[in-house]
Amino acid sequence: MGMNDVDVSEYFIMWRRLTEAMKDSNKKRTAVQDAMTRFIEGERKGVMHSTFKSWATYVQKDAKQQAQLSRLEKQVESLLRKQEQAMQKYATFLAGTTGPALKGLAGPWAWASGEIWTWQA
Repeated sequence: MGMNDVDVSEYFIMWRRLTEAMKDSNKKRTAVQDAMTRFIEGERKGVMHSTFKSWATYVQKDAKQQAQLSRLEKQVESLLRKQEQAMQKYATFLAGTTGPALKGLAGPWAWASGEIWTWQA
């Protein structure tokens, strides 16, 4: 038996709780590091050092996110190009060189429905 809606929602709840716990843990760790830095280096220098470390971490994470975003955008563009090529291929097939391929399908339909249908190119 596969996963049902209840199972999936439970996993999302567990994932949300885990991410919240990780955020709380990171906040506590950062607060302790800041307090230790201020104690060891002095208030002013400690605050400056903590701010610089936080900024450097932010810049590194932002660079990684930008790289991931760029990689995803390239993947999407590639998929769109492939889709467009496939659509052009099928459009060429349907249009054909001697007339639309659907022309052959319309004749039997018109005959079966009693309608008279003619193709004019």
